[in-house]
Amino acid sequence: MPFTEAFGTKSASKFADVRLNRGDEVCIESCGGAGYGDPLQRAAELVDYDLAQGFVSAEAAAAFYGRTPA
Repeated sequence: MPFTEAFGTKSASKFADVRLNRGDEVCIESCGGAGYGDPLQRAAELVDYDLAQGFVSAEAAAAFYGRTPA
């Protein structure tokens, strides 16, 4: 059953005053951030930082940023 029918809201994505009971579960899904600009133009030191922090793997850095670890 769609959320709008189950709870009588006007929008499936914008709602308020929906009462939850103990044991209810809420799943919030949102889109991912695709970033901004050409990934091949990302500064090398920023890609290195992302690698060091584990935000991106060496394989992904090479594939998306054209950059291998320093």
